[in-house]
Amino acid sequence: MNKEATMHNMDTKNALQRNTLVVGLDLSAMDKELIGYIQTLESWLPAKQIIFMHNVKLSELPEHLKKPETLESIAKRIEHKLRRLIEQTYKPETSFSVIVTMQEFSELAFADLVKQSGASLVVLGNKQQLEGSGGLSQKLIRMLPASVLLVPETCKSKPQHILQAIDFSKYTPLIVQWGQALGVRKTPVYVSKMSFSFFPGFSEEEMNESLAREQALRSKKWQELFPDQPALAVLPAYEKSIASALLDYAGRQKADMIVMGVKGATSLTNLFMGSVANEMVQRETELCLLMVKRTYG
Repeated sequence: MNKEATMHNMDTKNALQRNTLVVGLDLSAMDKELIGYIQTLESWLPAKQIIFMHNVKLSELPEHLKKPETLESIAKRIEHKLRRLIEQTYKPETSFSVIVTMQEFSELAFADLVKQSGASLVVLGNKQQLEGSGGLSQKLIRMLPASVLLVPETCKSKPQHILQAIDFSKYTPLIVQWGQALGVRKTPVYVSKMSFSFFPGFSEEEMNESLAREQALRSKKWQELFPDQPALAVLPAYEKSIASALLDYAGRQKADMIVMGVKGATSLTNLFMGSVANEMVQRETELCLLMVKRTYG
């Protein structure tokens, strides 16, 4: 990687350390696990300030609780409860605040806060055994003008080995930069979608030859673009989906985080449909998932 790119990596990490971290809480058992993880995160990716946020969906409140004075009382009680949980779990070294919002749509409340605070990273729980649908996380990953880290309740420590999902799109340099910023062992992976179903009548030998050619081409391109990065692993998906292939490979490599790019959107409808990231979020996994997007230039 050239000197300019190396400086960009340093700027990326510095930007993260100078910026604001938003943590989404939902008043479930996940909150304690997520707050505990922030203590770990703070040790290897410190931020300027941390905002713990919860949104009360007004549509879920009965009418008699929607009087302004009642809403104010509810917000204060929730804030007090969350602040006490944070202080009982650990005391952040970074300046932190607790914000309780009240909007019809939680995704809009999060989007407003991220824009106002200039946050570069939003941390959300990714419930595995705990109850929860993950629907809000899917919308936030697309909508927010920030990267999103999904943390399962089983994750307690700093990642030691991350997989970087490479697709040679405009997100690839950003994925590389995040890998540099995280400062741990990393394996870039490209998943080949070539399969027998795309080439009916091909023999296994012909298919393997095609896969070998693609592997050589992708590896060469990667080396040219990022010469100082680890070698690219080219993984044939065969009949699996890309998400399944990545998760299976992560298990074999004993990785504990996958970093991948995700497109942005501004609409509340048709979000996240048909994407690899969407399937990844819907699958059960004990991996942390970091969905990155460009938030600083």
